[in-house]
Amino acid sequence: YDNVDNSSTNTFICIEDNIGPELFFRFSIISDKAKNLNDKDYEVYPNHVVLFLSSTDSSVGFSNMLYSVNGGPDKAYTSLIKGFTKEKLYSIKVTAIDKLGNKNQKTIEFYVE
Repeated sequence: YDNVDNSSTNTFICIEDNIGPELFFRFSIISDKAKNLNDKDYEVYPNHVVLFLSSTDSSVGFSNMLYSVNGGPDKAYTSLIKGFTKEKLYSIKVTAIDKLGNKNQKTIEFYVE
């Protein structure tokens, strides 16, 4: 209220976001078999398979995504991942980052024959 009894109200919403973006992945081919290595089953793909990554954030929005192949250096994800070598186990660590710096990680493991 002001000095002549006029009133005004305002409402705002405050959202707390400390959760990283959700990660998704899809291969260009559906695996139809598995390979057991060291008592663990891995989906098997041909070496011409392509891996697509995506991410969504529910509050502040997606900033960027990084990936690392078999413990190598992080690379910025800008397009599909391809060029896999035959007879090799792959472990791809993916990190998605939102606009606040919140992170989420996922590891994708598979075998290429």
